[in-house]
Amino acid sequence: MPNTLAHLGIQSLLTGRLLSKPDLKWVYVGCVVPDVPWILQRAAAGLFPSLDLFDLRLYAIVQSSFVFCVVLSLTLTLLASDPRGVFTILTLNSFLHLVLDACETKWANGVHFFAPFSWKLTNWRLFWPESFPIYLLTALGLAFCLWQWKASTSTQFKICFRTQPKHIALAVLLLFYLTAPALLMDGPYRADNHFVRTMKEKSDRTDRYVEFDRPYCHTRGHDRVIYPYGERIALVDEKDLPHASISVRGRFLDTTTVKVLEVHDHSGLPRDQLSYLGLGLIAGVWTVAGYRSWTAGRSTEVGS
Repeated sequence: MPNTLAHLGIQSLLTGRLLSKPDLKWVYVGCVVPDVPWILQRAAAGLFPSLDLFDLRLYAIVQSSFVFCVVLSLTLTLLASDPRGVFTILTLNSFLHLVLDACETKWANGVHFFAPFSWKLTNWRLFWPESFPIYLLTALGLAFCLWQWKASTSTQFKICFRTQPKHIALAVLLLFYLTAPALLMDGPYRADNHFVRTMKEKSDRTDRYVEFDRPYCHTRGHDRVIYPYGERIALVDEKDLPHASISVRGRFLDTTTVKVLEVHDHSGLPRDQLSYLGLGLIAGVWTVAGYRSWTAGRSTEVGS
């Protein structure tokens, strides 16, 4: 969905309007909570190549739903000195993140506001990732983070994690966050979220409609090939397809060939690199604020 920078600026401004003097450090964390499953999915796929990519995608789909964003938010509040305020910030920004995600056009994708009761994907498809609204939000996010750098790093924070009940609660919630999605994967599978069911049921693919979200199209002469879920799929189209990251709508002609009905070229701002920059800024804010809090605490101890 939108890169991390696109979330930071607009969500921080909205949070400032809805809440009284929110701590920007936690606002930034809330902007990332719905993306944690997708970060974990990418890391797991890289570290463990033998993992089933279909199951990994289904797991991330469940874990990125709003209800599991609330679970992770509740888990993180156990580390905060103001748990009620931090929980409000995290859940609000998780919701705002999903709303912004649902606004962006993304074939074979969407968000879940009402899971596990409904696995219908929500995607209003108001604008593409390579469009003026996203470019504007990205610039706003970068400008806001730099403008508010001093304010976001100067406020001290305390990690309150010394009591045994908190240790137990954190362990239980984290275990639930990591294991419960595996018990609910049948829901998005039956709903064919991200067309996982269509792709997994290989013998029944012929003549079935399918969408692909941003596989890289390899063009060699007249051959055009993508590799969703690590499988080679040939694309058939009347016109040349770009040698780039694309989104595809099509229909299977046989088990390994798709007739392209519509295609979108995703050439533009590098989404992943902008997300890495946003995550780096968040890490920098927490690192600097943590160092300042630690040195302030050391000064207090010396003075006493």
